[in-house]
Amino acid sequence: HINKNLFYSLIFAILFSVFPWELILPEVYFNDRNTYRIMVESHFNKIIFGGYYDTITSYFSYEWAWNFTLYVFYEELKFSFDTIFLFLTFFNIFITSLIFTKITKVGYLPFLLNPWFFDFIYSQTRLALAISLLYLCYLLLLKKIRLILPLIILYALLIHTSALLFLI
Repeated sequence: HINKNLFYSLIFAILFSVFPWELILPEVYFNDRNTYRIMVESHFNKIIFGGYYDTITSYFSYEWAWNFTLYVFYEELKFSFDTIFLFLTFFNIFITSLIFTKITKVGYLPFLLNPWFFDFIYSQTRLALAISLLYLCYLLLLKKIRLILPLIILYALLIHTSALLFLI
């Protein structure tokens, strides 16, 4: 027996993330990605190993986990930039869809196809990931899985410091 919310959220996230939105949406939705593409493909090692992280607060202010995550997937695992962001898009949409179907009916998932959500997913990928991780914590809490929550919350804060606002 498969959970209906899980199934529909999975299908929605797959369809949403593989659809070529960049062909029909204004380019403004993808500015953030272009910035990250330049960062990852040109001077990435300077960010990770260039002395940015010399204090504990610098790990938060320079969002270490975001840079480290991109570094691991791009440099160590050799995923292409597009593959990394396809996965991030899928993860963000899937977790958001699960939360959405928890509070409303599955039939309302198409309402996520709106300009604000596109902007959030495609133009604010780092914040979307941090919030998705906090959403994941909520889902794990509902399942009584608590041990890993502090690590996920810390990782979310190290991806985007404004995630702290969503914890309050």
